[in-house]
Amino acid sequence: MVDRPLISVRELVVEFRADTGTVRALDSVSLDLHPGRVLGVVGESGCGKSVTARAILRILDRNGSITAGQILLDPGTTAETDITALDPESQRMRAVRGARVGLIFQRHPYTRALLRSVPDLRATPRQRLATIGGAVPQSNARPSGCPFHPRCPEIIAGRCDILVPRPVPPGAAGASCFRLEDAARTCWRSPACRNTILSTPASCGGKSPAYAPPTT
Repeated sequence: MVDRPLISVRELVVEFRADTGTVRALDSVSLDLHPGRVLGVVGESGCGKSVTARAILRILDRNGSITAGQILLDPGTTAETDITALDPESQRMRAVRGARVGLIFQRHPYTRALLRSVPDLRATPRQRLATIGGAVPQSNARPSGCPFHPRCPEIIAGRCDILVPRPVPPGAAGASCFRLEDAARTCWRSPACRNTILSTPASCGGKSPAYAPPTT
């Protein structure tokens, strides 16, 4: 039986018109949603999680629009439909919205720093909690390099603030982070570590393109 996703999002771009200019809320987002599986989308407030879901349902605010990319429903089948080509108010889109695709908003911790800021009843009394420094950057004034580098305590100067880490392809394990790329590169050079990855099931992160031997 072919394991096809129910929805495939490819290179999705969403922009909003504002008084200060055009704001790009989503920049080339790609992901697959498979039946019977859970896909976790993790990120800071304002990074585009809700916009992604709203774009799939075609319920963006009036000043928002999908400017590039595809949202394929039932991809690879005779019933394949590109949701981006449908009129948001059409009967066909309404048949998809709610019946095939739904949305329930949830809130989850999104970084290790956020987890460290949660009080621990076992901690020493009056111990100062960890905080997350800085603020989420404006969508119309994104910093150069990795957009998270101004708030990251593990920034690699001269790299994270200049270059953008490569995205993780749908279905692969990993994260768009230079620290993780360096760790994977170091691990691949170790026979013991490499053999452990290759013998690990894909569901646990093994045999994944994110852990393929570096090309550079």
